[in-house]
Amino acid sequence: MAVTTLNQIVQNLNEIANKHQQLHGFKFGDPWEFYTSGTCDAAELWVQPMPAPATLTTIDYTFTFWLFDGVRRGEVNETEVMSDMFLVAQDIIAQLHHPDYGWAFDRNQKFTINPVTEKTPYKFTGVWFSVALKLLYPA
Repeated sequence: MAVTTLNQIVQNLNEIANKHQQLHGFKFGDPWEFYTSGTCDAAELWVQPMPAPATLTTIDYTFTFWLFDGVRRGEVNETEVMSDMFLVAQDIIAQLHHPDYGWAFDRNQKFTINPVTEKTPYKFTGVWFSVALKLLYPA
């Protein structure tokens, strides 16, 4: 496991999002920044940094991943959009396991993929889940 910076992690997550055929955008930061920015290219992956527990040898960068897409007026495709975002979440989790990245990923780590509807001013539908990426921390 190589030493990696937060900036490198964000670049890797951006790469994962850009390579996914159903995603059209990537944002990093707090969710309120995303939907007050005035720009959105749904479907998007939004990554929110969370507290990062550390020991003298490792640091666990923890993130909440938000996957959102737009719903047609009248919510006629809400279930379809949510279903798609569940599948995209599973794709992202699979990519996080790829050995090319500089983090350790507990293969036994359980994920709870949580549905979200109309929680943003854009009335997006999607899912969120949290992940911890363990990196060496040379104290």
